Amino acid sequence: MSLLETNQIVYSKHKEEGWLPATVESAQEVGGDRSAVLRLESGDRVHLKGLSSDDDKWCLADQQSLLGTDDMVKMDALTEGSVLHNLRVRYRDYTIYTAVGSILVAVNPYQPLPRLYDEARMRVYSAAATDATPPPHPYHLMELAYRGLVSDRASQSILISGESGAGKTETTKYLLQYLSVRAGDGGSGGSVGVAEAVVQQNPVMEAFANAKTSRNNNSSRFGKYIKVELGGEGGVCGGHVTTYLLEKMRVVQQLPGERNYHVFYQLCAGANAAAREELGLEGGAESFALLTGGGCTAIRGVDDAAGYRLLQKCLGSLGLGEEARESLVRVLAAVLHLGNINFDPLEIRGQDAGSSIAGGLADVTLQHAARLLGVPPEKLVTSLTVALIGNAADGASGAGGGGGGRNSNFSVSVPLNVEAARAARDAVAKAIYAAAFSWLVGKLTLPRCAVCSAYGDSSSDTQFIGILDIFGFEAFGTNSLEQLLINYANERLQQQFNFFVFKLEEQEFQAEGLSAVYVDECRVEWTDNSEILSLLEAKPMGLLSLLNEEATLKNGTSENLVKRYRQGFDGAPCFCNRMPVRGGATLDEAIFGVRHFAGEVYYTVTGFVEKNRDAVPVALADLVLDSSDRFVSQIVLYCTVLYCARPGELWGTTTDACRELLPHDILFEFVRFCAA
Repeated sequence: MSLLETNQIVYSKHKEEGWLPATVESAQEVGGDRSAVLRLESGDRVHLKGLSSDDDKWCLADQQSLLGTDDMVKMDALTEGSVLHNLRVRYRDYTIYTAVGSILVAVNPYQPLPRLYDEARMRVYSAAATDATPPPHPYHLMELAYRGLVSDRASQSILISGESGAGKTETTKYLLQYLSVRAGDGGSGGSVGVAEAVVQQNPVMEAFANAKTSRNNNSSRFGKYIKVELGGEGGVCGGHVTTYLLEKMRVVQQLPGERNYHVFYQLCAGANAAAREELGLEGGAESFALLTGGGCTAIRGVDDAAGYRLLQKCLGSLGLGEEARESLVRVLAAVLHLGNINFDPLEIRGQDAGSSIAGGLADVTLQHAARLLGVPPEKLVTSLTVALIGNAADGASGAGGGGGGRNSNFSVSVPLNVEAARAARDAVAKAIYAAAFSWLVGKLTLPRCAVCSAYGDSSSDTQFIGILDIFGFEAFGTNSLEQLLINYANERLQQQFNFFVFKLEEQEFQAEGLSAVYVDECRVEWTDNSEILSLLEAKPMGLLSLLNEEATLKNGTSENLVKRYRQGFDGAPCFCNRMPVRGGATLDEAIFGVRHFAGEVYYTVTGFVEKNRDAVPVALADLVLDSSDRFVSQIVLYCTVLYCARPGELWGTTTDACRELLPHDILFEFVRFCAA
């Protein structure tokens, strides 16, 4: 980087604005000490002392970034200041999309911009000449993917990533809307409605897996990979959605100012009077503990009743009959009533003797929960307050005994105290909701139409466009297992990104016979995150492997886990035992840190082992599997088959932190087609 010169335009680091353009008013060097005075556009002056060419207080300004360019690869000085100021200039003109070569950067406007997404705008991109470069837009991204598929008969993939509130959900909608219009249904003779069904999946997924958080009123609390199949003539003819990392803890616990999943509030607000009476919802959302934990039951400007009507319409359009829809809302109501079941401590001669249902067998909310789940109330009481312990349950018992199975011979019944009974209640509520969600996602798979089927019986005979919508890197005030898994998934994607963007480029230079000097001159400095991934996923001594091992131990605890972390990784380059500030003070005993590619994150280990076990007590699992309600037993059985890998393993008992992470095959399928 060259030294500062008078009248040179640069970017100056700013506490609030990030970087601001400034003019070098004066620059001098006295005895090897360089200093300068910068004048901001506001007239304020910034005095810089002890400058060096790699100083972080200023950076070179690119002329195009001062005006705002639509593609930042055109800039001569691709500095942090140039990138951020370029985005700011365009954003001020409501130009929220900017390209970086094949990458599209979107800045969320937090307001509707309908003219950006109308049919006229779609025609701009669908009619653009092959060698034309229309303005950056999700429609252009999808048009390029569509043309690549049709012309090369090669599948395509698009990655959408960003922090909560960045606009991932909306961007996914726009991509799918454009594809449904652009591709239509099955070319000249496809199955009517398949393309539209792809779009109608969105309200369903949002209802069941989106929620209000402190940052975003419609935050996706899961990841998804959408594959839209296209036939020989380029028409949409099928597709399916793979989901991962649903935030199950939200079902039973919300932070202040946050809500549970939208569908619960939509149900309470939108069900008709007869349904509310049948489901025990007369008190509305405010009457349920699972919906009031964050102290927020409504979102300003959002009509939950209208959301419920839209949900029902979309479910019907996607082929879910009235009986199935009624069964689904019964399960949702059952989860709400489970959350309202409370427990009183039992004592015998002053000693803890377990717990009982507050209100006894006649408790109204207990009766509602049992009726809606299709189980006898007295058996539900027993399953919530007594654990069955036997030889088969000695592995990872968890709250209420998580091991064992239907074929186990239990010999001991152990009363659960109030805390353990609550944990059992919450575990089954989370598991039932997750089972319903998994079942529903399976139902959203679109059948292949006649046109696609004509090309062969295997889906490999058709091409697809895949959309990977994943959480961005997360670092909150308090971070738990959910954030660790999300950040691990991002580390893996970052590694693949590094490989295809940097490594392969260098290899291509070398393959074309370019000299080593030229390759060195063109090389871009980038951070290899292999050490971070090794810390996280190495076997048998990575963070996740040790977590899985601790969860299988009968007496395994989160407290013991963090001790093993500290002992095993103290001094490791990517592991933090000490805070970077306050004189390097030792972290709280329940906290450890990881130096991720995007920055340091400190995780509170409390609850890690329990969340990883995610165990449903044996008695509760068996009870729900034996439900007299065919729908309830069906979704639980579906979830059992979906996740259980070992004979005799019960629903919800797999102790594997990576079970619901982005599967390896999806990741590699995605990056393979991105690189094509």
